[in-house]
Amino acid sequence: MKTQTNRKQSDQGSALVITLVLGTIMLLMAASYLQLLGTQKTIVVRSESWNASLIMAEAGVEEGMAQVNAYPSYTLTNDFSGNTWGFNSSGNLYGPMAHNLKGGNYSVSISNTVPPVIYASGFMTVPVSGDIISRKVRVSTLKQVFSNIPLGARGNINFNGNGVAVDSYNSQDPNLSNNGIFDPNKTSTNGDVASLGGLVNIGQHTIDGSLYLGPTATYQNNANQITGTIHTDANINYPDVTLPALPPNTSWQSAPTAHGVHTFTTSGYYQVSDSANVVVQPGVTVFLNVTTSVSYAPTSVQIDGGTTNSGTAYIYLNGPPTLVLQGNSAPDASNMPGNLRYFGLPSLTSITYGGTSSFVGCVYAPEADVTLNGGGKSNDFIGSLVANSITLNGHYNIHFDESLASGGPGFYVANSWQEL
Repeated sequence: MKTQTNRKQSDQGSALVITLVLGTIMLLMAASYLQLLGTQKTIVVRSESWNASLIMAEAGVEEGMAQVNAYPSYTLTNDFSGNTWGFNSSGNLYGPMAHNLKGGNYSVSISNTVPPVIYASGFMTVPVSGDIISRKVRVSTLKQVFSNIPLGARGNINFNGNGVAVDSYNSQDPNLSNNGIFDPNKTSTNGDVASLGGLVNIGQHTIDGSLYLGPTATYQNNANQITGTIHTDANINYPDVTLPALPPNTSWQSAPTAHGVHTFTTSGYYQVSDSANVVVQPGVTVFLNVTTSVSYAPTSVQIDGGTTNSGTAYIYLNGPPTLVLQGNSAPDASNMPGNLRYFGLPSLTSITYGGTSSFVGCVYAPEADVTLNGGGKSNDFIGSLVANSITLNGHYNIHFDESLASGGPGFYVANSWQEL
């Protein structure tokens, strides 16, 4: 009997031990599983924070791009210190500018170089652990100039006239100009035409250059009239114009007026509220903010000086719905298209030109429909024209100054992206 009792107790003890061992194993497995889940969650959360820190850096890049385009290179200064950015002389940088966003923050600086380089760092705090993850990127920029093509439009371009021709020259090349002035005996083959999404009706006219068409644009003509290449997948961008932000401690001044004429003898930023004639004296650069609510139609915009000391006028149409262009026939005018530039803000929807003399200058008005009405003789439009649509009536010759494509007003775009 005693032997049987001991065996029973031994069996019960063994069962208890086995139960304890199995329970311990299950607890260890559960603990391991929970630890695995915790580790996985930590990895996932850290990975999400890693990715989010790059998004923060991208937000910094966006602010940097907005800043450099608020103070573009065609203003009288390349100072990017406005909007409370400031300038750090020790680092030769503008900024840094820092902002907090949901869950993180960023810091961004702009180099004091041409073109500028943007440095942006994004920071994220990892939940629970409190670790801070940062990523830094370097974005180089490239300026795209507005006047980089003879004829460009968002929509239709219609060659209605007689003997319309588009070609090019180069005011900076003595082989392609006469001391900087257009010479019909020294032309080149960069008379390109571009449309973002309209019909380019060339007819029997001549394009001594290439035709660039956006994905939805088409053309109608005898292809033999185009000496260059027809591109049907062109990446074209004609952004709207905005009034340039003024440098720090600068404001729009009232335009000087004498005898009904605005004569500018000092460089600066001026506001114009009428259509009085304009004279810009040699060596003077002016930015005009035209705010009249009616048609802007001065009978003369005179740029004094020669090819090396001429005045320069940047005219922003910031109110008038219509611009009436006049020929540039003043005897002392520079005859350099880069020295007379019209910029149409979205309020400008119509441009007409009806002179019988040559027009020398650049027009960038992507919301405006342009009509060139010529007389019986051949008319020259020397420079660059970009608009919403373009209609050429009459015998027009469009001559593009190739030097415009390498400088002058424009906007910065991202050129390269590198994580540091």
